Amino acid sequence: MDRYCPIPSPTDSDTLACLSVLVKIQHNLLECHDSETLFASLLPDIRLAACTSYAYFFRNVPLFDGQPTYSLVAESHLPNLPPRKDHPNFALLPHAHLPNWTATLMNHGLVFGTPNDFAGEERFFMSLHGIHSILLVPVIAGKQFLGFLGIDDCVEERKWSEADKALLQNVAFALAHALLRLQTTQNLQRACQEKTELMEILAHDLKNPLSAISLSVDTLLRKHDRISSEQLEKRLFQIKELVHRMTDICHQMLRESICLPLNLVSRPCTPSRLALRI
Repeated sequence: MDRYCPIPSPTDSDTLACLSVLVKIQHNLLECHDSETLFASLLPDIRLAACTSYAYFFRNVPLFDGQPTYSLVAESHLPNLPPRKDHPNFALLPHAHLPNWTATLMNHGLVFGTPNDFAGEERFFMSLHGIHSILLVPVIAGKQFLGFLGIDDCVEERKWSEADKALLQNVAFALAHALLRLQTTQNLQRACQEKTELMEILAHDLKNPLSAISLSVDTLLRKHDRISSEQLEKRLFQIKELVHRMTDICHQMLRESICLPLNLVSRPCTPSRLALRI
């Protein structure tokens, strides 16, 4: 994970409002235990603080149908504007449709401006969806590009203030930590569930040989004076085989008790796991 380097807040009259929103958002991020609640709390605060038409998070999907793609995970919008989440252009948006923005975002850069500030695919994208001004900030954890936070103004062209940029950058950094925390928690819960299920299976497997051993020993105790040496040897051999089977099961339990934590650590935190398992 990158070392936290807070983006300096502007020194104008927006400073107090920016810091107040940041404190509220970071508190809410710590309180959230699932991604749906997280974004439901986060995005409206961003949109209201920046006075924008839309606020949203796009998840980076490494591969969909053979190409890297973005997917709109959550949004907040003005009541008089339509939701975008079910729009096919936002549900699955290939990197190739926004090549210049993607290159900037993946190198920790900000994307901001009006349609006239961009060329080609990006200008067409903004015009197609009625976006007069846009501000995008990458969400990056370590070297993993998880996606981006964005705000749009669909009413008028505007120049984004330093307060807007600082707010979105600091929130993006906090969001990356929150998403990793949620993913780690989910992995831990899954590993615990897997271990519980495994122990139940192995306990059932141990019950059968234990029952057979108990029955064989009971038979030997009751009929030892009537059992031939060949039968005794056969019974003892069966008990020995059952003990070997139990030993194998115990070894498997030990191996799994070690492997499950290792699997938890080794599971990659892919974007598809962060925003969505989310």
